[in-house]
Amino acid sequence: MIEHIINYHKEKQVFTKKIVRFAVRAIIKNEEKILLVHSAKIGDYKFPGGGTKKNEEKYEALKREVLEECGYIVTDINEHYLRVIENRQDRECETALFSMVSDYYLCRVKMEIKDQNLDDYEKELGFQPSWISIDEALQKNTRIMEDEKAVKPMWINRDTFVLNIIKAKSFLS
Repeated sequence: MIEHIINYHKEKQVFTKKIVRFAVRAIIKNEEKILLVHSAKIGDYKFPGGGTKKNEEKYEALKREVLEECGYIVTDINEHYLRVIENRQDRECETALFSMVSDYYLCRVKMEIKDQNLDDYEKELGFQPSWISIDEALQKNTRIMEDEKAVKPMWINRDTFVLNIIKAKSFLS
């Protein structure tokens, strides 16, 4: 498993407490395409997944999140492929470090789509499942990241980084 840390806070910033949130994300391929969640409003692509609920096992959270966001049923959860830890100053308490720990798993889904069950913010962003090439997703995410006027969702840096790792490792070859 690969682990990578992204720090968004000032290098020597001191924190008096740490808040940690755990999330799971699915890497799902089908031939030369990968399943991502497309935001119709922003135009970006992200991996399906999200935070684990209290007392929820990671695999159950992953199955729930993929079904809710994409409408696909996860049939297999294989390798724990990657962990990305994002550290930033907490939005509500400036002396707290917020750490998002995202675990990415290689998964398979049943190729039959069900209804999505989106949260309000996901509906507002127009979340839709999308089978897309890594190159196309990278191109669109990179264009958004480079556009000074574009709205940049908090996940775009992380998931673009992960797409680049997958591409470099010839994951779909």
